[in-house]
Amino acid sequence: SDEDLLAGHVRGLHLDTPASGERRHSSSCEWLGEMEQIVGVRERIRTTVEANTGDHGFVALGFVEAKDLRRSARVLAEEPKGAAQDEVDGGALPTFCLPAATAAASSGPPPRHPRDLARFHTFCLSRATGRRRYGHCLALHHPGSAACGAAQDGSPLQAVSLVIVSDWPVAPLYERALRALLEQRLDGLPWEGLARRAREFVGVMRTVAAHDVLYLLHHPLWHPEPPSSLCAMLRWRPHTIARVLVAAMTEGKIVFHSQDPGQLLPAALALSALMSPLSFTGLYIPYLPAELHESPGELIKDSPLPFIIGLETGMLKRLGPLPAEIIVVDLQTAEVVGMRNTDHMARSEALLPLRQAVTTAAVRAHLSGPGDRGGAGGPGGAGAGAGGNAGGPS
Repeated sequence: SDEDLLAGHVRGLHLDTPASGERRHSSSCEWLGEMEQIVGVRERIRTTVEANTGDHGFVALGFVEAKDLRRSARVLAEEPKGAAQDEVDGGALPTFCLPAATAAASSGPPPRHPRDLARFHTFCLSRATGRRRYGHCLALHHPGSAACGAAQDGSPLQAVSLVIVSDWPVAPLYERALRALLEQRLDGLPWEGLARRAREFVGVMRTVAAHDVLYLLHHPLWHPEPPSSLCAMLRWRPHTIARVLVAAMTEGKIVFHSQDPGQLLPAALALSALMSPLSFTGLYIPYLPAELHESPGELIKDSPLPFIIGLETGMLKRLGPLPAEIIVVDLQTAEVVGMRNTDHMARSEALLPLRQAVTTAAVRAHLSGPGDRGGAGGPGGAGAGAGGNAGGPS
């Protein structure tokens, strides 16, 4: 039965919470040395590292306006040549690279520096072969700033996006690289020079970091995002977290939404970590941009397949009411609606170990000290979204 399956899964579940302000990807990482001997993973990782040092693409996009992104986008630099077209069929890459939240951020008081308006988010591209590529985007909507300037045809740019698409889901590393590139652009480096710097960065990644990164990516106990990230977004509420896990484990239809698109892919990755060693086999679109699909409402409302789809909150409102069999998860308020059968199963004995683990992890994070409460993975941390400082266990 579903409850027996859930009970068997959660017995081996380990939640991770940051300790002393340090973000750890999995509490199971302490067992890596022992487990690599048990599962024989060491030789497989070494072979993979020798065969694949990662595939990266860098694109700098400029936007003449913050709407109709396909039409208004201009390729300012790319490395290698043709990267902007190769990554997404039909020239759809621009639709991922300027979320509505980025443009909205520029409507407030003027910042001290344009860099303060830059917003980082991630997205996932799934090929027909099942191969996943991860996009890492730093978007800046600041007309007239040195970072924007004008396109080659002389059109003034309203916004720019720096994008790295890679096989490697190591977002913190790419965010630091993109922010460093933005600083160099603000200091006057031309776009051609920015492409050269990006090429140098990719070269260093392939020669220096490939072994360590691929070791992690192919290890059965490592995940790009720890379960604690999703727990933090859901305010460490055991019943809420259990409902989302039940929906995923029973092949439900899950919609994540947030005003901050930077929360969407981390939430989906953290849910995958929570399910491990099982995996979700339905549609996986952690970030669905408003302009990517002609009829997003039909995709979501009429899909016969289970899915995990992430949306900006504004787009969700435009879709109107969703069917009751879809569970809708607000990552900023930690509210969950829909799919009522998950409420009963989340309260069952099968999920008791999970609810206890969440409560224990939340209490441990609170007791570890004030410095940890504001971390990305602790209760009430930045991962909880708006109003996260109010998010404790319940």
